[in-house]
Amino acid sequence: MDLGSFSNYNITNDSINQWVVIVKENISQADLLLEKLGTRRKELPVTLFLLSVYGLMFISGVLGNVCTCVVILRNANLRTSTNYYLLSLAISDVLILITECTGY
Repeated sequence: MDLGSFSNYNITNDSINQWVVIVKENISQADLLLEKLGTRRKELPVTLFLLSVYGLMFISGVLGNVCTCVVILRNANLRTSTNYYLLSLAISDVLILITECTGY
C-alpha cells in the first residue's frame, strides 16, 4: 500500500495531546520521509564528535581486554577456572569490537 491511498484522511487525536498524525494531501513519499525521519547525514561537528567517542571506546575496549588477557596468561597464580572464563570473555569482547569496527 502506498502513501497516496491515505491522502484523503486527516487523522488527529486531541484527547491525548501527545501524538497528532496528520496525513497531508499531495505530498510525495520522499518529502514525507524527510519530514518524519530527518536528513540522512549529520552535520560535520556531530559526526566528528561521534567518531571521536566511538574511537575512544574502541581503543579503550581493545586495550583493556588485551591487558586482561596478558595479565591472566603471564601470572601462574591467576590460572584458575574463573579467570579462564574471564579470559574467554575478554577474547570474545575484543573480537566483537574488531568485527563491529570493520562492519561485518
